[in-house]
Amino acid sequence: MRKRVGYLIIDGKQFGDVYRPLEITFDVTYMGNSLVPIDSHFSIDNLSKEDIYDITTNTQLFIDRKRHIEFWCGYEDNYQKIFDGQISTANPSGQPDTSVNITAWSSTYIMGTNVQIERKNTSYLELLKDAALRCGFDLAVPAVLANSPELRQVVDNFTHTGSTYDYLRRIISDITGFSLVKNQLLFYIQNGLITVSRDDFINTGLPIIEINSSTGMIGIPQPHSVGIDVRVLLDVSLTAGQTVNIKSDLLPLYNGSYNIFSVTHHGSIRGNDFYTDLYCLKVGGGIL
Repeated sequence: MRKRVGYLIIDGKQFGDVYRPLEITFDVTYMGNSLVPIDSHFSIDNLSKEDIYDITTNTQLFIDRKRHIEFWCGYEDNYQKIFDGQISTANPSGQPDTSVNITAWSSTYIMGTNVQIERKNTSYLELLKDAALRCGFDLAVPAVLANSPELRQVVDNFTHTGSTYDYLRRIISDITGFSLVKNQLLFYIQNGLITVSRDDFINTGLPIIEINSSTGMIGIPQPHSVGIDVRVLLDVSLTAGQTVNIKSDLLPLYNGSYNIFSVTHHGSIRGNDFYTDLYCLKVGGGIL
């Protein structure tokens, strides 16, 4: 088994590194249309008393400073940052062996810049471009979707007062209702890029890869009403919105192209391995 890596950087101070990874358990999910993780969870076991004191934070958000947290993980020859945000709670538990349990919000959720927006007779596409720019994100909209009725719909009067993130979330809510229905537009944010896709179209804007037992698929895929669930060995390159080709020798009836709707990276240094769970939607044959 390849050596696993997991470490944190909190307010610029690093806990663990490639050669001395933390004994950490983690759960980080990226999901379409909810944009980014609502929260992520980390539990660390092998910290010194000084580190436990340094990381533990007051849960009263109006009293304690907002603490920046990054999580880097993967394998010794392939690891990267998979979470960037702020700590909401960090509390010790257990004796004599003490763990620190951290809940954190993604940086996108805590964008603090307030804006006041007033627009008349403008399309959702123009609003989306403006919100992406104000959030500091790039926007990828395939031409076939740029002309879709959902994005071309004209809004007579649009007003918003609040954070730039709430502005972006409001637009996506108006378009999708944050529900998942057939032929719906899907929105993903990862690594500073907003990707717009459609649930049943192949997305050629991201690498299309095959997932099978040779490339890291674990066990048998689990079909559901709109697609399939797949577990693979941790792959930090997989992203929500990406099209994958599933190939299972044990369940060939469900082989084919799927769009990843959500990606959950999870695992434990003390456990068997790191994993990525994919909730996938069946592709209907269209191409972006």
